[in-house]
Amino acid sequence: MVAEILNVTEKAVFDNAIINADKHTHQPYANSTFKNNDTIRIPIENEDVYTLPCGSFLYIEGRLLKKDGTVPTNTTFINNGILYLFDEIRYELGGKVIDRVRNPGMTTTMKGYASYNENESKRLINSGWLPPALGAVKGVALHTRNLIDTNGYFNVCIPLRMILGFGEDFRKIILNIRQELVLVRSSTDNNALFCSATPAEEVDVHLDQICWKIPHVSVADAERLKLLRYVDRNLNMELSFRSWELHEYPLLNQSHSHNWAVKTTSQLEKPRFIIFGFQTDKDLLFCTKCMLIFNNRIMVM
Repeated sequence: MVAEILNVTEKAVFDNAIINADKHTHQPYANSTFKNNDTIRIPIENEDVYTLPCGSFLYIEGRLLKKDGTVPTNTTFINNGILYLFDEIRYELGGKVIDRVRNPGMTTTMKGYASYNENESKRLINSGWLPPALGAVKGVALHTRNLIDTNGYFNVCIPLRMILGFGEDFRKIILNIRQELVLVRSSTDNNALFCSATPAEEVDVHLDQICWKIPHVSVADAERLKLLRYVDRNLNMELSFRSWELHEYPLLNQSHSHNWAVKTTSQLEKPRFIIFGFQTDKDLLFCTKCMLIFNNRIMVM
């Protein structure tokens, strides 16, 4: 500290390694459809760009309409409802699956309740993260209705770090390899919606646009030469991150105690944390709310 104060001849150091980082939009294949059970692939074909997946996000546009083509008045999305529209989301590098999440709606909801603070929850409102704690009317979060305008349209920006552990933990660029984000639509949208009226409105979710916005990083010449040498040496790149797995027990026994054997992974990937919760109602039921109950009286053997 004293040496720094007395070193009056020291010159300022400027970090010019990164020249620019702007977001580029990548679209699914031209023949892609966004209906139930469809598989949507969003590729990054150009392998000569440096991308930053941890800073990317999904942009989704759509509309809620009743069967007769009119706008529903009593139906809206539940908290994190947009991700309930998908059965699986996975990230691939060079044709190999790097990270995947099954039932992303339930998985990210449980993880979010355990890890998001109040400020993070407010920041993710435009991602569809709208827990009832932000204020509720008839059991539906007040902000949820802001996702849908008077004509039934909605649009959200969901960060990749909210969906995949790879997006949250791996904070480096990806270079010179083909990337692909794969989304599998769910067979039904009932888990994503809530209707406050009886009988329930018959509503369809029409997705009009899904795109992947990811930063392309431009580096200085000196840094580019270092990266090119790294590529020429054909070295392996270590991707370290925490992956999230969802295990569901469909029917709970009516007993005071129950043993549930869950298959764990290999020695390379060991479970570090467990979030345990109970869900009441909702599963495929359109007129019920999803209630998650967390319990800490669990013995893990």
